[in-house]
Amino acid sequence: MTGKERILVGIDGSEDAIRAARLAVKVARMLNATLTLAMIENPEDYAVTVERESLLKAKEELMWNILQTAKNEIAEEGVEIDTMIDVGNPALKLAEMAKNGYDMVVVSRKGLGATKSLFMGSVSVRLVQHSVVPVLVVP
Repeated sequence: MTGKERILVGIDGSEDAIRAARLAVKVARMLNATLTLAMIENPEDYAVTVERESLLKAKEELMWNILQTAKNEIAEEGVEIDTMIDVGNPALKLAEMAKNGYDMVVVSRKGLGATKSLFMGSVSVRLVQHSVVPVLVVP
């Protein structure tokens, strides 16, 4: 890793995700890195209907609010924090984003997903399988 490090943090609005983001801030401080908090809306969570696009659009404002709240909760002087939202499968989208100059991805072990496995959430497991950069999974 050279230059200014970049860390991508998956956020879903859960307390577990905030805990992971707090750890990412500590890592960012040690590495002199910037953070990007990313929230991914999974369109598969909605039934295939005519309203699907309008539902996603309506949720966009809520997503920005969740990211801003997370950013405010973890902000520390000296750590630059950006935010972004996207649409897609969260694990695959984070793995794809990580290819664009990120040095690490940080996610919580489990989040708000309806289906939780016994030890690790499906997003964290799938992200570890597909990422080309190190993934820090926070319990």
